[in-house]
This record gives sequence, structure tokens and C-alpha cells, in this order.
Amino acid sequence: MKEMRNREPRSEWTQRRLRSPTLLDRIFILRCSFSDLGSQFLIVRIFSSFILSRSSFSSPDMMFAMALEDCLLCRKIASPPANEVVWEFPHSIAFLGPWQHYRGYCVVVCRTHAAEMHHLPEAIRQAFFEEMCVVSRAIETAFCPRKINVESLGNQVQHPHWHLFPRSADDPENLKAVWLALDRAEKDEDETRRLQASQLPREEIIARLRAALPRPS
Repeated sequence: MKEMRNREPRSEWTQRRLRSPTLLDRIFILRCSFSDLGSQFLIVRIFSSFILSRSSFSSPDMMFAMALEDCLLCRKIASPPANEVVWEFPHSIAFLGPWQHYRGYCVVVCRTHAAEMHHLPEAIRQAFFEEMCVVSRAIETAFCPRKINVESLGNQVQHPHWHLFPRSADDPENLKAVWLALDRAEKDEDETRRLQASQLPREEIIARLRAALPRPS
């Protein structure tokens, strides 16, 4: 009984999907039967293209198919750039981000597409969160930042992902949000170069992060 009381109540959206699974729900189940990410992405692209070519499908299916067709992070997960990958987890991939003024900055991207974090199946959502924490701990071990800012926004790309920004004590803006500096970088090439630069090569930063990750027992 205690377990039942503590369990997170299912949202109305989740209950509706369980009662009447849509075509996209069935595609998700089919996709998960393949361990190869290339095959998973191909299945999604084929079915989403099919849905978009038909007007008879429900609005949620159409909207979800359009998101999959358009999603930059779905494409990145399907073909991850080798020079950016820090680690591949069962439910996510950790990439080294571009802004290495914040040394060790990573983006952890979920392998499952959803517009909102709460749309993910509960088990995947919990595993995704735990994998983000593993990366955060590795950043702390490798670079000893004063603080790590963990953010999940999705305003530009609606796909579950975490930004992990290590903040240095000697950064004069360490009490301000990093997005203020990144906003300046959009308008100033010198600021862009400053925020992308690091005293360490990207390969060494990735190597240090990998060395700080826990090894399977």
C-alpha cells in the first residue's frame, strides 16, 4: 500500500495514451525492439513520412510526426559526431558542448523524442535523470567547478536534453546566468570566440570526463 501511495500519479495524457495507443505509440514500441540506433531512426523517418503524407491521421500523430521529421537532436542521436561524444548511455548520449569557456560543459540528450520531459515513459525519464547525474558527477570530479548549473529548456529544440554548465570561482560573472553571455555571443564574434575557447584541447577535456565516469563493476 505504501508503494501505491508514493507512486507518481499518471497524467491525463498518459492515461489517454494507455487506453487508446496511437500509431506513433506503436511505432515507439517497434523502434525499441531494435538496438541499432540507425535502424531506430530509419523506422521513425519512414513512418513519420507516411503519416505526414496522409490527412486521415489524428492531430497528435501529425504533430508528433512533424516534430520527429524536424528534430535536430533526433538526427544527432541517430548519427552522433564522434568528436563530440563523451559517453553513450542506454537512454541518452552525453556530448561535449561548444562553450568550453565553461570547461567541461556538456549536453546530455535523451534517445527518446518527446516535447516535454513529463511525456517520457516514467522508467525512461528516471533513467535519463540518473544518467545526467552521472555526467554531472564526472564534471565535478574532472574539473572541480565552484558550481554546476543544470538546465533543461527546449525553447529552440523540443527534445529532452540537459545543459550542464560548470561555473568557475574566478569567472567574474559566476553569479549570473550563462545565457546572458551566450546572448552577447550571438551579436559579437569576439565574445563567441572567447566562450568557445579553452586552455585545454577538446580531446583532452573529453578524455578527462571519460576517466571520471564510474566503471561498471
